[in-house]
Amino acid sequence: MHKISKFNDLIEKYDLFLFDLWGVVHDGNSLYINVLNTLKELKRQNKKVHFISNAPRLNSAVKPVLERLGVNPDLYSGITSSGDTCYEMLKTKTYGEKYTYIGLDKDIGMIDDLGYFRINPGYYPDFILCHGYFGDNRDDEIHNILEMGISKNLTMICVNPDLTVINMGRTLYCAGKIAEKYKDMGGNVKYFGKPYEDIYNLVCHNYDTPKSRILAVGDSLYTDILGANNFGIDSCLVTQGIFNEKLGKHLENSIFTNNINDLSSKYNARPSHIIHEF
Repeated sequence: MHKISKFNDLIEKYDLFLFDLWGVVHDGNSLYINVLNTLKELKRQNKKVHFISNAPRLNSAVKPVLERLGVNPDLYSGITSSGDTCYEMLKTKTYGEKYTYIGLDKDIGMIDDLGYFRINPGYYPDFILCHGYFGDNRDDEIHNILEMGISKNLTMICVNPDLTVINMGRTLYCAGKIAEKYKDMGGNVKYFGKPYEDIYNLVCHNYDTPKSRILAVGDSLYTDILGANNFGIDSCLVTQGIFNEKLGKHLENSIFTNNINDLSSKYNARPSHIIHEF
């Protein structure tokens, strides 16, 4: 685990780069500094870039966001989201066919073409599908759904294990936070996305790259870095994201060292490399 100042110093060591999106490539509104230059340099050196995101939606909905931000498809090989891994598993109808939804309106219906029925909590759903918060002040409604789930012993399917995300400098809570509460209440949760192995298998079966030549890049120790550790590939922690307060470049070296050691122990996740930004 060592700090680097230039991402270009890593390019020669790897052939496939798995980039997180939020907190690494963009902040929800605009690209971070030097991202495009890095992607262009990777392309120039014939490296492959695959975006791997805990976005609770299909990759077909992620691609237009990247294009709007200025990341053209010729700069990467593919996109895989936690929504994709969830969608593939739910083809099996393992948890039944009726579900209650928690999340933003824009993500409603992700699995409806698979023959599922989205119903109100009071109509005996088979499981809870959690994409995130509703986007307005409806915490009581979420709590009521969780209590209903506990009473009926329903599994919650969490399509985004992230606890928080940085959106234009603000910290927003994600589906993982709701799932954490449900588990604390005694509920059963099935997660999709990083740090779980399914998403890495879904990505890497498209490439012949040995694990020793793959680098995962992300801003979260408990999803990006832990996932890379579990899958057996190297990782690079970008500290400008959700851990900026405790690991950012504004800190003295001694404080940074203490913090990264404490956080690595806390989350049982150890990055191969650390960089503040591209």
